[in-house]
Amino acid sequence: EESEREDVLQHLEALRVRLDVAAEEQQRINQYQTLFKLRETKCEDLQDASDDVNLKLSLWRDRAEFDSLTDGWLSTPFDRLDVPGMEETVTRYHKSVFKMERGLLPNKLVPEF
Repeated sequence: EESEREDVLQHLEALRVRLDVAAEEQQRINQYQTLFKLRETKCEDLQDASDDVNLKLSLWRDRAEFDSLTDGWLSTPFDRLDVPGMEETVTRYHKSVFKMERGLLPNKLVPEF
């Protein structure tokens, strides 16, 4: 599972870079359109793809980080757990999962997280 996670993260990072390059190219084209007094072209699909990749990247990164945190919590004696810190962390991840549930198409990983 760890190698699968790394493969997915690498793939999503590569997509993120490609989308950033495409967004820069879109900005360059829009500057030329402004220069020639043309109507700027809006590329909503590019923004949608970027948002989707960002959410998926966040999902996979957060899942790896949360797994690591829970492993640490499970190996810590009960009387030494930082309960307020755990509550804060779980609340933060809960908000992330809620955002992902709204923004991503149904998939197997979101319900597990």
